[in-house]
Amino acid sequence: MTNNIIGSVAEVLAKIGFGNELTSLASLVVRDCEVCGSREHEVIRSTVEGIEGIQIPIPVSGCKECGYVMQNPRPSDAFYHAFYEADYARVRALSPKSKEVQFVDEDGDGSLDGIENQRLRARNLIKYLHGYGIALAEKTSVLDVGCGSGGFLAEFQAIGCKIYGNDPDNTAVRAARKYLGLEITQLCGEDDNYDCKFDLVLIMGSLEHCQDPNTLLKKVRVACNEGAILINEGRSYPLGKSTSFLNFNHQRYLLPKQSMGLLYKHGFEAFHYTDEEICGKATGRLGNGYVFSRFSRNNKRLQGEDLVAEIRKRDWFVRPEDLKFKLDKHDTMLERGEHER
Repeated sequence: MTNNIIGSVAEVLAKIGFGNELTSLASLVVRDCEVCGSREHEVIRSTVEGIEGIQIPIPVSGCKECGYVMQNPRPSDAFYHAFYEADYARVRALSPKSKEVQFVDEDGDGSLDGIENQRLRARNLIKYLHGYGIALAEKTSVLDVGCGSGGFLAEFQAIGCKIYGNDPDNTAVRAARKYLGLEITQLCGEDDNYDCKFDLVLIMGSLEHCQDPNTLLKKVRVACNEGAILINEGRSYPLGKSTSFLNFNHQRYLLPKQSMGLLYKHGFEAFHYTDEEICGKATGRLGNGYVFSRFSRNNKRLQGEDLVAEIRKRDWFVRPEDLKFKLDKHDTMLERGEHER
């Protein structure tokens, strides 16, 4: 396959093996900014990368008011529900990361290799938390949103934590039951009701996948104990081409400042950021970044213009044209065989 664009979103998806149920839902819908509500956006990339490098004509845009970066316009929520129901496991199995870790087993479920990768990442994270001074007492209540096959939950359970997780991927839920004996709630994070209270919330990449991050974070906020810590794994810097960094599977791209603004909107105050490989250097997560935030009922929750003013005051605003320039420079250097982080 070449990486040329070969038609509309539906035509490209059909060409790379998606069925009619999905392609029929692929019409693009203009969205308001998920942070500040603005419709003033600037296109940063006109395509996102799909299977085998195929470019799909879904634009990546940055908000001119707050700097938030997401696919916009993008397909409907019904499209993404269908994608995660039927195709996500297949796409993940064909991703470059699957060359390092086999994510799907012979039954089409999440694999033992993938679970062991999760468990290793979790052990590294626990070690980092202890080193940073975040104590995990026995019976600490841990929520993992979009937990996949439950590898993180298994490791936190092993040190005495109470655990709960959800994931919309039925292959992952089956794998958690098959390999770990864990019962994962098969739901999108924003559709869960969260009947428990939590001390630690892990969102290890899934906030970029969910349909409605605002509903998700509102529900998580209500389910947090005072002082609860939320760790969001987003992204920090591209390793390959920028269209791979800004890829098809992710509806938004939570670079550190964008992540901080979204979390702040919902009462989570960022207190630490790192792009160290805190989940391990050999676990396929290079180029990611981690925002640590703390919930308090006393934290401000701002909207609209007030939120934009606070984001700019805190220097969290990244102009879309500046991000585009940075990515253009990165791609040029990559083509020359150079690398700039």
